[in-house]
Amino acid sequence: MPTPQTTDDSSIEQVLPTESTSPQWSPSIIDLELLHHFCTSTYKTLSARDDVQRMWQLAVPKYAWGRSFLLHALIGVSALHMVTEMDPAKDRKPYAEAAVQHLDHVLEEYRSGLDEITPENCSALFICSSLMVVFSFGYALCGLPRSEKDKTTIDEITDIFFLLRGSQAVIDVAWPWLQKSDLKVMLTGFNMDTKVVLPAEAEASFQRLREYNSLDRLDAEDQQVYETAIEVLHDLYTRVIPEWSDKALVHSWIMGVETSYIQFLLDRRPLALAILAHYAALMLTVSDHWWAGRWSEQLVADISQAIGAEDQHLICWPLKAVREPGNVFG
Repeated sequence: MPTPQTTDDSSIEQVLPTESTSPQWSPSIIDLELLHHFCTSTYKTLSARDDVQRMWQLAVPKYAWGRSFLLHALIGVSALHMVTEMDPAKDRKPYAEAAVQHLDHVLEEYRSGLDEITPENCSALFICSSLMVVFSFGYALCGLPRSEKDKTTIDEITDIFFLLRGSQAVIDVAWPWLQKSDLKVMLTGFNMDTKVVLPAEAEASFQRLREYNSLDRLDAEDQQVYETAIEVLHDLYTRVIPEWSDKALVHSWIMGVETSYIQFLLDRRPLALAILAHYAALMLTVSDHWWAGRWSEQLVADISQAIGAEDQHLICWPLKAVREPGNVFG
């Protein structure tokens, strides 16, 4: 389904509230501006696929009018996108404040919805989790004040892991429902048969991770957690790096790792950090998106600072990848 090159007011009219679905709050002038911005600009940045872009442009705003937490998420992401596009000399404060305020309205209702996933709310919950990931990645890059000044990108991406666990929870419960919804186009392409061979240096780097994981000093249960994280990421590389692939797949690894692995990151375990550095290198495939930017470079730098000198060999290739991004995948 092709995406139109221009968008007229008809796309906005399709998402204006009706008496039965209007939200419990009254949108401001800035909110309406940001809704328009989402329907005419932001939606294009959430996928490279025409059919998925169309879903974001038309289906998602219509879902949002029935779920206030999703409407807040949509407008918040649009506000953040607006901030990143604006001339720094202009006053970005109203839009930055709108982004944060809308995020504050999202989380409580979203989290309570995860406690009872139903056919009626599963689509809104799944879309909201995806928007929150975009928001979290984008917020760290746009120069807005951080709530915790000493927070590193390792801490920030760990937060994103927890956000995407919510998305995985929705998929686990609601997959049959989602497959019958307007979101089904977003869920295709995850099981592509065609794979590619990684460049020799990247393959060798993954082999170093496997060898480190085989050391006797690691607990057998921990080794299994690491093995899953390594192999799923390796497989994802073969599916994402082709030019024709759907780069939105890059987030799927975060959804699939075990909770124990996230705890290993919180504990700053060397192998967990080294695996994360390889994920950061894969994020180079989406670095041209406004919400991704220099995430790869900063994340690998923070990991290099956190990892001991004796384990730096585990991240030699990710360090080279972010320094020479044009030569990453051969």
